[in-house]
Amino acid sequence: MSDTDCAAPTPLCDTQHDVRTCVQCVRDKDCGPNGNCDNGTCK
Repeated sequence: MSDTDCAAPTPLCDTQHDVRTCVQCVRDKDCGPNGNCDNGTCK
């Protein structure tokens, strides 16, 4: 599964409308209170 399948820049994908997961996160806070968003992936 790769976020290169999606047009960039892309918002977080709604799985109800898009079967692919484009990016897990856009900002660190998308990964949780102590999240670290690295190039669309939560670390």
